[in-house]
Amino acid sequence: MVTPRLIALVQAAALLWTQTATAANVADQFVGRGRIQVLNASDPFKTSLDADRIGCINAAGQLTHSDCAVFNQLPPPATPFSLSSPAGNCTTQNPDMPVNSDSIYGRGTHAWWCGEQGDWMQHKEWYYTINGWPAPFICSGEMRCLWDIKANVPKEGDELPVWQFFWGSQQPDIEPGHWNVLLLWVPVDEE
Repeated sequence: MVTPRLIALVQAAALLWTQTATAANVADQFVGRGRIQVLNASDPFKTSLDADRIGCINAAGQLTHSDCAVFNQLPPPATPFSLSSPAGNCTTQNPDMPVNSDSIYGRGTHAWWCGEQGDWMQHKEWYYTINGWPAPFICSGEMRCLWDIKANVPKEGDELPVWQFFWGSQQPDIEPGHWNVLLLWVPVDEE
């Protein structure tokens, strides 16, 4: 089903495409080691790879001002399309993480988290990017490429939750007081 949000995401990708040099196969960039930058995408028609950076993801999977962890993404047949940080594998299944109580459809979802998996882990999560985009934005599940944060730019020392963005007929857009964000994979050289 084509929704206003999906149309906006495609248009934002087209706009970003015009702002960057010709992109190579971005799926080839989403492998190995990388940092995850967070871009404000609440106004998808004006999203910029540089100007809309609001922070990055730390080893625990939280949005921070500048505590940027290095993540590993391995293609199949290793742990297929998973992400891990120095703390462990990343998931949205940890019941100890806060839920997005402001969202109608995401109300029961837990914030993204990286660490040692517990007995609560029901299934593996997979992460990917989409060729044709100007940069390797991280998606999860079935075309979930937008993520959800409370409308705050993190200050030094903040560790803020990041949720998957869910929408539907009762809530076709981001909930009030929240921003849509894109997670940008930035490859790092092997050290």
